[in-house]
Amino acid sequence: MVLRSNIQLARRADTENLPPATPLKPGSRQLNTLLHDANRRRRGRTTGVPRSNPKFLAEQAKRKLTAQKGSKASNSPSSMKFVIPVPQSGDVEMRDASPTSSKKTIPITLPKELARPQFKEVAREAIAAVDPELADTDPEYIREKLEEFGPSMLAVLGTVKATTALANSALPAEIEVKVEDMSNSVVPSHMVAVFGPPPKTKPATATSSTAGPSKPRKVTLFPIHSVVLASHCANLPPFPAASTSTEPCSENTIRIPVRSLCLPSPDQYPHLAAYLYHKRTTALLNTLLPSAAPQGLELNQTSSSSSKAGPSMLSSFATRLGRTFTFEMLLLHTMMVHGVWQNACALGIYDQGLWDTIDLAWEVLLTALSVSHGKPGMMIEGFGSN
Repeated sequence: MVLRSNIQLARRADTENLPPATPLKPGSRQLNTLLHDANRRRRGRTTGVPRSNPKFLAEQAKRKLTAQKGSKASNSPSSMKFVIPVPQSGDVEMRDASPTSSKKTIPITLPKELARPQFKEVAREAIAAVDPELADTDPEYIREKLEEFGPSMLAVLGTVKATTALANSALPAEIEVKVEDMSNSVVPSHMVAVFGPPPKTKPATATSSTAGPSKPRKVTLFPIHSVVLASHCANLPPFPAASTSTEPCSENTIRIPVRSLCLPSPDQYPHLAAYLYHKRTTALLNTLLPSAAPQGLELNQTSSSSSKAGPSMLSSFATRLGRTFTFEMLLLHTMMVHGVWQNACALGIYDQGLWDTIDLAWEVLLTALSVSHGKPGMMIEGFGSN
């Protein structure tokens, strides 16, 4: 079991996405007051009104129309297939191997586009579990207001340290943590225990009728603010109450509940969670790529965009990646993007900037893979695909 006291961010600056004003450093009372005042002003307008995300729905419709036109105008396959050799272990003695034996290979199939799920707004019950007074507040407005406080709230998480050792047998219901500055900070409300699905077990054979004991799964603890996850994750069940758990135990020390969170790709949780706080698309993009993207590479400049400058810039950047990094390194970053995509789908996150960044990173990496594999025509128009 591993405790992560902070969430790693990309070190590269994202100055174009930062407001000129000094970041807010609110306390818990200031944040609650802001959200509650917004609730009182908007309660009459939001009660009983169906909630949706028009930007996400419009983009979804545009993508479907583009896909339909593309399928009619081109016979290009919807996926890419690679065959890579299996690396031989240096510890294996190969003296008895036949000189004519063929090398083992692994086939890899990657979709050219990662599907976006149908939009679903977070449930009122999930918001009410965080704060009953926010039950009738538009979740979109909560998300907008959290953008003002998100960077400073994320910085607080970097100061959180567990003060008690954890047993290897089971997760505790609560955990004691230390926060450096509780007087002027929005302290975390919960600790999430992130882990992956159980490994697939091999079927029993004639020589082994019973399966062996399952290996313990890796569990990593992350401090979080429940209002951030609850307002973004439509598929996440309501958080357990934390009414008294955040009361100080001693100076700079509090007890917070621990919540289990099973994700398809637990290793990619920090990148996704950090984005929900800082909303810096360039920081997320550079985290997912092996090299920083050029400044002019914007989120609407994929190869399917109508912009004339976008595709050439994307192709040029991806070609440089494909010629600089190994196929294995590019594939590793491709799996990182796929992991973020899996987690976003599992949690039900419908942030437009997040999905634009996933799309851009995916297209850049697929293009780089095709260049590294010697088949740039798989992604870049004008090259032969043989």
